[in-house]
Amino acid sequence: MANKEHLAWLGDGVEAWNARREQVEFTPDLHRARLAHAQLSGANLSYADLSNAILTDADLSSADLSGKVTLSGAKLGYATLTGAILRDVDLTRADLTRATLTGAILRDVNLTRADLTRATLTDSTLIDVDLTRAKLIDADLIGARLDRTDLSKSVLFSTRTAPPPHGIPFHIESVVKFIEYIKNIISEESVLYFRGEGQSNWTLRPAIARKENSDMLEHERDMLDDLISHRPGDFSSANSSLDRWMVAQHHGLKTRFLDITKNPLVALFYACEKQETIGRLRIFAVPKFLIKQYNSDAIRIVSNFARLSYSDQMALLGNDPSDIAFERAKERLLQLIMLERPYFPDWIDVRDLYRVFVVEPQQSIERIRTQSGAFLVSVFHDQFEAHVAARKIRNLPIYDEHELRIPKESKEGILRDLRTLGITRETLFPGLDESAKAITERYKPKTTG
Repeated sequence: MANKEHLAWLGDGVEAWNARREQVEFTPDLHRARLAHAQLSGANLSYADLSNAILTDADLSSADLSGKVTLSGAKLGYATLTGAILRDVDLTRADLTRATLTGAILRDVNLTRADLTRATLTDSTLIDVDLTRAKLIDADLIGARLDRTDLSKSVLFSTRTAPPPHGIPFHIESVVKFIEYIKNIISEESVLYFRGEGQSNWTLRPAIARKENSDMLEHERDMLDDLISHRPGDFSSANSSLDRWMVAQHHGLKTRFLDITKNPLVALFYACEKQETIGRLRIFAVPKFLIKQYNSDAIRIVSNFARLSYSDQMALLGNDPSDIAFERAKERLLQLIMLERPYFPDWIDVRDLYRVFVVEPQQSIERIRTQSGAFLVSVFHDQFEAHVAARKIRNLPIYDEHELRIPKESKEGILRDLRTLGITRETLFPGLDESAKAITERYKPKTTG
């Protein structure tokens, strides 16, 4: 239990307590102390043992909690720590639900398994903070600075069971069978998107994150800037970062955007086009709140994040050694966003950096329009299989994913039926080159055996 003499000194008031600490050298022993509703604003609690103390609704604003303070297991629900200094503090398993830490400075703080559900961390500074399995569900992180603080280890989202892989992939041997499968998984809670792949062994990675292109990720911004400088006319009507990425991807630049489609027959065509291999078709049942339009704030954040330098990107994800890297990177990100939306609010929901979104771009590019194109995109994730993404971020809200296989021997018949339905390479790739290629194939002399 707490040292009774120390409790009595604390009961004399903060001014008397701080004066005593200046005059007498002692280490405050307040473990298991019952200090609910205590008025401790400005108190010098450095080196204190407050493990398992009850500080519910206590006022600790501007308190000095530096120097190996132990608050492990402490009850700090609804406590006020506005402007408090927490340095080298052990808060493992502490309860900070609905606590207010506005403007607080946390450095070298261990918050492993702490509960900060609905806590307010507005304008706080977190440097070298361990958030492993800390609950930050519905916490207010607006304006928080996160230098060398990795949010991916924390629990950012409410409990949600991650969809497991659906076992043995279903085999599709005809267009009719494919449509029947789709009808059985339609629901009102989600929207279906599709992706067809010529081979069944590809991972679900955007082009810039594939193994053979791994070195390109550090030059993501540079590649786009180089392309724009070489072909400025092609980008003259691109008014946002997303527009520029869409133009670049359309012309073959490797990006973090992964093609999907709302049209199941388009995906089926892609899965069958390579006839010498087993094809794969993925279906994503995407919750509606993860589907964003081209002009949403979340997509502005993601598409402009991709225009930052690699070091700035790492800083925003808590992986830069500098104390001020996060703040500088955030400022540069906001500057980019405000070039296309001057009245963008001066804050970023850092949770958006850890989600996977579906973005529906403007239909200004003909190929996107004819193929009902959309994209999967993320800041943090470089692989989009639902169960893989869910393993990296606890309780991540994610789509349900279905995997279908197309046997080699079924592809020719499916492609024939798709031609009857008007789904051909010529219709999916409108342009003179593809039309000429299709006409050449049509008039090519038939070989005889």
